[in-house]
Amino acid sequence: MKIDTNEPIREELARELVNVTYQYRQLRKNHNARIRDQFKQFRTLLICAVVIAVLYAATMIAWGFDLTQAVIGIFLLIVIVFTVIVMRGARSLLDSIKNGSGYSSVILDETGIELGKRDSSVLKTAWGNILFVRVFSESVIFIPKELSGVLISVDIKHAKEITGWIKENRPEIELIQ
Repeated sequence: MKIDTNEPIREELARELVNVTYQYRQLRKNHNARIRDQFKQFRTLLICAVVIAVLYAATMIAWGFDLTQAVIGIFLLIVIVFTVIVMRGARSLLDSIKNGSGYSSVILDETGIELGKRDSSVLKTAWGNILFVRVFSESVIFIPKELSGVLISVDIKHAKEITGWIKENRPEIELIQ
């Protein structure tokens, strides 16, 4: 079975791919794990850390501070800087996914899955390397057995074709809908 796409990658799909990428290890342990919006979690963490840091600085100014309070203040700043760095990394990944070529072809056959891109690069993965296939709200993603494996995703509009093919031709592959 061959699926060709030529549309640009939608914002919702790109966000879902980033969220799955950031929660990849959790998915491998619990195939039915709920995928949370990483961007929302990072924003919430950043806002909380900034509010706590401002309140902490205000109390240090009002009551004076010692070495222990300075160490706690530095720790809060490190949390803020780390959160900003991780947020920028997630945003960069999102932008690179959205600005990708958008064109791809996915071929499912008896030997495995082949993902071809416009720039002629091809990724082929054997069925023995696939841990499970999961249908998310915006995509169908093939999760590899190895941590070093590559996630292969297809837009949700092809979900019926893919799930039907897998049920018919590869029933041993775990399919989560």
